[in-house]
Amino acid sequence: MSQWKRPETLSRIHDTQQFSCGDPALGQWLKQYALTNHRSGAARVFVATVDEDRVAGYYCLSTASASKGALPERVGKAMPEPVPLILLGRLAVDQEHQGGGLGAGLLRDAMQRALSIADNIGVRALITHAANDTAAKFYERFGFVPSPTDELHMVVMLKDVQAILQR
Repeated sequence: MSQWKRPETLSRIHDTQQFSCGDPALGQWLKQYALTNHRSGAARVFVATVDEDRVAGYYCLSTASASKGALPERVGKAMPEPVPLILLGRLAVDQEHQGGGLGAGLLRDAMQRALSIADNIGVRALITHAANDTAAKFYERFGFVPSPTDELHMVVMLKDVQAILQR
Protein backbone atom coordinates (compact mmCIF):
# COMPACT_ATOMS: atom_id res chain seq x y z
CA MET A 1 0.00 0.00 0.00
CA SER A 2 1.36 3.41 -0.97
CA GLN A 3 1.41 6.25 1.53
CA TRP A 4 -1.10 8.96 0.71
CA LYS A 5 -0.34 12.66 0.36
CA ARG A 6 -1.79 15.36 2.61
CA PRO A 7 -5.30 16.37 1.49
CA GLU A 8 -5.44 19.07 -1.18
CA THR A 9 -8.23 20.68 -3.15
CA LEU A 10 -9.66 18.59 -5.95
CA SER A 11 -8.68 19.54 -9.50
CA ARG A 12 -8.89 17.94 -12.91
CA ILE A 13 -5.38 16.49 -12.52
CA HIS A 14 -6.68 14.04 -9.91
CA ASP A 15 -7.60 10.54 -11.06
CA THR A 16 -11.05 9.89 -9.61
CA GLN A 17 -12.05 7.14 -12.04
CA GLN A 18 -10.31 4.29 -10.18
CA PHE A 19 -11.89 5.22 -6.84
CA SER A 20 -14.05 2.51 -5.25
CA CYS A 21 -15.02 2.72 -1.59
CA GLY A 22 -17.71 0.05 -1.50
CA ASP A 23 -20.56 2.57 -1.62
CA PRO A 24 -21.54 3.19 -5.25
CA ALA A 25 -23.21 6.53 -4.47
CA LEU A 26 -20.05 7.95 -2.87
CA GLY A 27 -17.91 6.73 -5.76
CA GLN A 28 -20.29 8.08 -8.38
CA TRP A 29 -20.47 11.49 -6.68
CA LEU A 30 -16.68 11.79 -6.72
CA LYS A 31 -16.41 10.72 -10.36
CA GLN A 32 -19.35 12.68 -11.79
CA TYR A 33 -20.19 15.62 -9.55
CA ALA A 34 -17.37 16.53 -7.16
CA LEU A 35 -15.36 18.71 -9.53
CA THR A 36 -18.47 20.56 -10.73
CA ASN A 37 -19.60 21.14 -7.14
CA HIS A 38 -16.12 22.32 -6.21
CA ARG A 39 -15.83 24.73 -9.15
CA SER A 40 -19.34 26.15 -8.66
CA GLY A 41 -18.77 26.83 -4.97
CA ALA A 42 -21.47 24.41 -3.80
CA ALA A 43 -18.82 22.51 -1.84
CA ARG A 44 -15.08 22.38 -1.36
CA VAL A 45 -13.69 18.94 -2.09
CA PHE A 46 -10.39 17.74 -0.64
CA VAL A 47 -8.57 14.60 -1.76
CA ALA A 48 -5.73 12.50 -0.39
CA THR A 49 -3.82 10.90 -3.24
CA VAL A 50 -1.30 8.17 -4.00
CA ASP A 51 0.66 7.13 -7.09
CA GLU A 52 0.63 10.18 -9.34
CA ASP A 53 -2.57 11.83 -8.10
CA ARG A 54 -4.86 8.78 -7.85
CA VAL A 55 -7.53 9.55 -5.24
CA ALA A 56 -7.26 7.34 -2.14
CA GLY A 57 -9.86 9.24 -0.11
CA TYR A 58 -11.87 12.43 -0.10
CA TYR A 59 -14.23 14.65 1.85
CA CYS A 60 -16.23 17.78 1.13
CA LEU A 61 -17.23 20.79 3.18
CA SER A 62 -19.98 23.36 2.67
CA THR A 63 -22.04 25.78 4.69
CA ALA A 64 -25.19 24.64 6.42
CA SER A 65 -27.70 25.65 9.05
CA ALA A 66 -30.23 23.84 11.18
CA SER A 67 -33.04 24.73 13.52
CA LYS A 68 -32.24 24.58 17.22
CA GLY A 69 -34.73 21.73 17.63
CA ALA A 70 -32.74 19.55 15.22
CA LEU A 71 -29.53 19.95 17.23
CA PRO A 72 -28.37 18.86 20.67
CA GLU A 73 -29.46 21.47 23.23
CA ARG A 74 -25.88 22.48 23.98
CA VAL A 75 -25.27 23.35 20.30
CA GLY A 76 -28.36 25.57 19.99
CA LYS A 77 -27.97 27.36 23.32
CA ALA A 78 -27.67 31.17 22.94
CA MET A 79 -27.59 30.87 19.13
CA PRO A 80 -29.76 32.54 16.49
CA GLU A 81 -32.34 30.59 14.53
CA PRO A 82 -31.16 28.85 12.36
CA VAL A 83 -27.81 27.85 13.87
CA PRO A 84 -24.84 28.36 11.48
CA LEU A 85 -22.93 25.14 10.76
CA ILE A 86 -20.30 23.61 8.50
CA LEU A 87 -21.43 20.45 6.73
CA LEU A 88 -19.05 17.56 6.24
CA GLY A 89 -21.04 16.35 3.25
CA ARG A 90 -19.13 13.23 2.34
CA LEU A 91 -16.08 11.32 3.53
CA ALA A 92 -14.92 8.16 1.78
CA VAL A 93 -11.79 6.02 1.48
CA ASP A 94 -10.91 3.74 -1.42
CA GLN A 95 -11.24 0.06 -0.44
CA GLU A 96 -7.51 -0.48 -1.02
CA HIS A 97 -6.73 2.08 1.71
CA GLN A 98 -9.45 1.29 4.26
CA GLY A 99 -8.34 0.32 7.74
CA GLY A 100 -5.03 2.16 7.55
CA GLY A 101 -6.02 5.40 9.26
CA LEU A 102 -6.78 7.47 6.17
CA GLY A 103 -10.43 8.03 7.17
CA ALA A 104 -9.34 9.36 10.56
CA GLY A 105 -6.71 11.52 8.87
CA LEU A 106 -9.27 12.97 6.48
CA LEU A 107 -11.67 13.70 9.34
CA ARG A 108 -8.93 15.39 11.37
CA ASP A 109 -8.03 17.50 8.31
CA ALA A 110 -11.69 18.47 7.86
CA MET A 111 -11.93 19.43 11.53
CA GLN A 112 -8.80 21.58 11.25
CA ARG A 113 -10.20 23.32 8.17
CA ALA A 114 -13.48 23.91 10.02
CA LEU A 115 -11.55 25.65 12.80
CA SER A 116 -9.80 27.83 10.22
CA ILE A 117 -13.13 28.73 8.64
CA ALA A 118 -14.51 29.64 12.07
CA ASP A 119 -11.69 32.16 12.46
CA ASN A 120 -13.30 34.13 9.62
CA ILE A 121 -17.05 33.52 9.79
CA GLY A 122 -19.61 32.82 12.48
CA VAL A 123 -20.20 29.09 12.80
CA ARG A 124 -21.14 26.96 15.79
CA ALA A 125 -20.49 23.34 14.90
CA LEU A 126 -19.52 20.74 12.33
CA ILE A 127 -22.34 18.43 11.24
CA THR A 128 -22.39 15.28 9.15
CA HIS A 129 -24.95 12.73 8.09
CA ALA A 130 -23.48 9.31 8.87
CA ALA A 131 -24.31 6.72 6.23
CA ASN A 132 -25.00 3.99 8.79
CA ASP A 133 -24.42 2.89 12.39
CA THR A 134 -20.81 1.91 11.68
CA ALA A 135 -20.07 5.38 10.33
CA ALA A 136 -21.86 6.97 13.31
CA LYS A 137 -19.60 5.03 15.69
CA PHE A 138 -16.57 6.29 13.75
CA TYR A 139 -17.71 9.91 14.18
CA GLU A 140 -18.45 9.35 17.89
CA ARG A 141 -14.76 8.52 18.41
CA PHE A 142 -14.07 12.12 17.35
CA GLY A 143 -16.56 13.75 19.70
CA PHE A 144 -19.59 13.89 17.42
CA VAL A 145 -22.94 13.35 19.14
CA PRO A 146 -26.26 12.42 17.54
CA SER A 147 -28.97 14.94 16.79
CA PRO A 148 -32.18 14.58 18.83
CA THR A 149 -34.16 14.17 15.60
CA ASP A 150 -31.97 11.63 13.77
CA GLU A 151 -29.28 9.49 15.38
CA LEU A 152 -27.30 9.46 12.12
CA HIS A 153 -27.06 13.26 12.04
CA MET A 154 -23.86 13.79 14.02
CA VAL A 155 -22.65 17.12 15.43
CA VAL A 156 -19.52 18.37 17.18
CA MET A 157 -19.15 21.89 18.53
CA LEU A 158 -16.16 23.73 17.14
CA LYS A 159 -15.12 24.87 20.60
CA ASP A 160 -14.56 21.17 21.38
CA VAL A 161 -12.67 20.38 18.18
CA GLN A 162 -9.33 21.87 19.25
CA ALA A 163 -9.15 19.59 22.30
CA ILE A 164 -10.21 16.61 20.19
CA LEU A 165 -7.44 17.30 17.67
CA GLN A 166 -4.84 17.44 20.43
CA ARG A 167 -5.64 13.88 21.60
